[in-house]
Amino acid sequence: MKTHDFMATGEAIAPGTVRIERLLPGPAERLWNYLTDSEKRRLWLAAGGMELFPGGKVELLFRHRELSSEPTPDRYKHYETSPAMVSEVIECDPPRLITYSWPGDGGKSEVTFELFPEGSNVRLVLTHRRLEGAEIMISVASGWEAHLGILEDRLSGREPRGFWSTHARLEREYAKKNSRSGGDGGIHAGTSNLVSARDPLGCRSTQIPPKRRACCPRPGRAAGAGPGLKTTHLRQLC
Repeated sequence: MKTHDFMATGEAIAPGTVRIERLLPGPAERLWNYLTDSEKRRLWLAAGGMELFPGGKVELLFRHRELSSEPTPDRYKHYETSPAMVSEVIECDPPRLITYSWPGDGGKSEVTFELFPEGSNVRLVLTHRRLEGAEIMISVASGWEAHLGILEDRLSGREPRGFWSTHARLEREYAKKNSRSGGDGGIHAGTSNLVSARDPLGCRSTQIPPKRRACCPRPGRAAGAGPGLKTTHLRQLC
């Protein structure tokens, strides 16, 4: 299997907010299917239905053992038999954007996927907002980067990299990044103890029903603005 260099590239762009960008093989419609279709999404994240309209139901059934050939570490094995988690779509604009509440924390946080075509590739911008505390931000950032690595391999026709070894390297890298930056440029300062009671995306071991809330209008992007801008594409929170 090919060895992959995969660095911790996530940024804390606001309190409780992590953003990760990845340039992936296109076209956008193909990548959109990997985000929203259950059978394709299960290859890199989790299976489950997704209703593509505001208020629509989102199901995520995590089975990490199916993502790569690596066995699941003992501390995460209880997640391999956990039921599907349920949340809801907040905003959907196919094949450009989808936002949904994150079921792992009972809908307290939310994740947005934005797609920007760049020639034959697509820039995926993932933003996870309303995360509570540095430990959760580290766990979530490491988990998303490991999952996105699997997605990149699937889209490129490669054998998927080892999920758990990649996740462990990313956790260590984010911890070092925090230590070096003192919170200025890392995920957040003030922690070196990584989450152990949650799965790689910060999910709790018990399911909590998502909390419904009204959706605030999302400000439009200025003409010509790209994903590198750190504030214009952030959705305003209720």
